[in-house]
Amino acid sequence: MVENYKKLGCNMSVKLYFLDSHVDYFPENLRAVSKELEARFYQDIKEMKRRYQGTWGIRMMLITAGP
Repeated sequence: MVENYKKLGCNMSVKLYFLDSHVDYFPENLRAVSKELEARFYQDIKEMKRRYQGTWGIRMMLITAGP
């Protein structure tokens, strides 16, 4: 991407060069973290369902939904 911008004559910031040089390291790590967070999210939802089983009334829904 940066090479294409150079050909067009665009100036790039130091941050963009830094990010471009590290972009190859992100996909594997990002995917692993994403799957871990997804699993944790579903575990949290499962626990909330178990904890509040039968206590979900109109008032509870209004409190959790917010304004």
